[in-house]
Amino acid sequence: MNSLGLREKLLVSLVLVPVICITILSVSSYRIASKNILYHLKEKINQSVEKTEIELDFWLNEREREISIMCENSLIKSACKSERSDEIQMFLNNYQKKSPVFENIFIADTNGKIFMDSINGKSLGIEIAKIPGFEKNISNAKKGELYIGNAMQSPATGKPVSLITAPIQENGKLIGIIGMPVELTVFTDEFIINTNLNENNNLFIIDPYGTVLAHSTKENIFNINLSDHNYGKEILQSKNGNLNYTWENDKRIAYFTTNNKTGWIVVASVSTKTYLSAINSIKYLSLIFGAGAIGLIILITWLISTNVLKVIRQANDELNEATDQMISASSQVSSASQSLAEGSSEQASSIEEIAASLEEISSMAEQNVTNSNECNNHMKEASQSVEQLGEGLNMMVDAVTDIEKNSDATKKIVKTIDEISFQTNLLALNAAVEAARAGEAGAGFAVVAEEVRNLALRAAGAAKDTGVLIDQTVDSVQSGTAITIELKGFVDSSMELIRKTALLVDTITTASNEQSQGISQINTAVSQLDTITQQNAANAEESAAAAEELNSQSYTLTSIVDILNSIIVGKKSNQNSNYTDNKNFFEEQLTIANKTQKNPTKKIALLKN
Repeated sequence: MNSLGLREKLLVSLVLVPVICITILSVSSYRIASKNILYHLKEKINQSVEKTEIELDFWLNEREREISIMCENSLIKSACKSERSDEIQMFLNNYQKKSPVFENIFIADTNGKIFMDSINGKSLGIEIAKIPGFEKNISNAKKGELYIGNAMQSPATGKPVSLITAPIQENGKLIGIIGMPVELTVFTDEFIINTNLNENNNLFIIDPYGTVLAHSTKENIFNINLSDHNYGKEILQSKNGNLNYTWENDKRIAYFTTNNKTGWIVVASVSTKTYLSAINSIKYLSLIFGAGAIGLIILITWLISTNVLKVIRQANDELNEATDQMISASSQVSSASQSLAEGSSEQASSIEEIAASLEEISSMAEQNVTNSNECNNHMKEASQSVEQLGEGLNMMVDAVTDIEKNSDATKKIVKTIDEISFQTNLLALNAAVEAARAGEAGAGFAVVAEEVRNLALRAAGAAKDTGVLIDQTVDSVQSGTAITIELKGFVDSSMELIRKTALLVDTITTASNEQSQGISQINTAVSQLDTITQQNAANAEESAAAAEELNSQSYTLTSIVDILNSIIVGKKSNQNSNYTDNKNFFEEQLTIANKTQKNPTKKIALLKN
């Protein structure tokens, strides 16, 4: 960023934020639009599924009502009694023509054998109860219940049908069964064809076993079973909800709901291509508008930066002229400072007297160093003696600790002996009582006597242990005594070393007195130099103040010029490199002046160098 010019910095600064904002706005708009489109699509599909399920439920209710009316028809009941057969046959034929929903309308006996139909006798003699899948129709009819069966192949026409059956009763007694098989293609015409789904979307109906009952592609009816596919198994298991899946490399979303009456499931399958086209259109529009806005911002920023650069270049030229004048004044102050430094060199002669006194002090310091070294050696020996003394003390502490431990153990044993003695007395008392009671029979006395003997043995063992511990205690005490004697010798040696150290300290004190006299002479010489130094310091202070002011202004102007140049051209300028050299010289002179004001001796040394 520092290598860029002002124009480039303005472009980057003013363009970067809008670009980020426009990018965020475009991405946010794209995502919000995508969510809204997907949401409305889901709502539309859900509404289609729910509408279809409601219509299916209403249609099934109509068929139930229709077959219920048929059960109460007097002609139908007469057919079960083998009466009015021609009239009934005509009725069935006309009814089917008016209701093409049904593949056939038949009447069967109580065992499910068809004896009359509306398709010119094609289903006569068929025993419904023996056809797999239709057994429940007959069993429910015998119970007096209406039943809508699952999708099956019609035994009469071979078409896929769903059989609706109902009992024919008279005075509460079953006299026959009426059946009205519905062609599954009717479901497609009723519920699928009129839906407003796109060509990539499908609406279909399946039974609880996955068989397709209605589909926009009629060839799929009864020929596809969703239980053969993973997504179909999930639909059959969930019964209600939605599911994402892939079919023939097409990502799709399925929405489904179940009819409570039949267990049939209404499914709407939607391809993601349906809403991706609209979303892509929004994305392209966002990119076009965003690019146009960014281009406009760049153009406006370029025009503004051009006008700003003109003003800054004019100010930079004026600052260059002021800086040149400041450098000239700083050079004059530098000459005055050099003259002041030459006058101060006359004070160098006084330094020789100070050097002689320092040599004498140096020899005394060397003697002190020698004595200090010898003193240090003695102190090391004393330190070693002290360390040995510490080791002896540690040994003494260990011995005393052993004595304490043995004493504690002895106390415990003595306590044990006391307890045993107490119990022995009690047992002896009991033995006496038992002996008095028993007379010649001494069985009880024998038991007590045995216990007394055991306690006596314990007391003897404890007494033996006590003797051993007491011996150990005596040994520990003797060891402590020997260590104490040895420590006394170490202490004596330490005292001798301390006396030698005291003599050396006296010698060092004498040398220090002589050094003090030499330092007094140095102070006298320094006081003579101080008068001259004060006069020079006053002149140096005035020159330093002027040099500091000029240097500060010169450096400030130089810095401003360099900053402006770096801002304008985008890199550090080398045209004012001589300003930096002058700045370093002024800073050096200012440092010397400040040091002379605080310490005249250091000033003299710096001038001499």
